[in-house]
Amino acid sequence: MKPAYAAEDADFTLRLWHVLKPRVGTEHLLNLYERIERPMVRATALMETAGVKIDEKALRGLSADFTTR
Repeated sequence: MKPAYAAEDADFTLRLWHVLKPRVGTEHLLNLYERIERPMVRATALMETAGVKIDEKALRGLSADFTTR
């Protein structure tokens, strides 16, 4: 990873955090984030470490379906 890319990636992540963080509270999403979204990061990483492949296309389809519902 090139240093310039790493800095750009960190900058973009921080900018995104500044936009999304206030929305978590105002849109009453903190409970969803803390109980479902955040733990899924670790669960997904553990699955990949164990050799379980994540089907990104299927996951996107589920996400779109859940959003619609």
